[in-house]
Amino acid sequence: MTVKVLVADDDLDVHELVNDILLITFKDVIIERVLSAEAFRAKLMSQADFNLLLIASGLTDASEKTILSIVLDEFPALVSQVAVIEEAAASARFDNDGSPLPLIRKPFSLDEFSEVIKKICRV
Repeated sequence: MTVKVLVADDDLDVHELVNDILLITFKDVIIERVLSAEAFRAKLMSQADFNLLLIASGLTDASEKTILSIVLDEFPALVSQVAVIEEAAASARFDNDGSPLPLIRKPFSLDEFSEVIKKICRV
């Protein structure tokens, strides 16, 4: 099975690291990347067939709407495919114990990251 992933983060280092981990974790993976909330919205409007959405919690659009709000408000059917990537120093809006969405806090280990994304993709 091909796993199709959309990574939304404005940090190119995160894109590079996530790309490497995804290639290690999945045998057959297609990775698409966006650097802004606007590009994220446009990508989902043109194609919503992703198995996994990795989103940066701090990414906002021009109206300051967070990327998570975009998913919840505009693409609610995709919520089960979302994992939130968040800076460890950021004030956490989610708690791994009670969060409705999986959270990956930076810096993360390969095992931690892989465990979260495999659960979402049911691999």
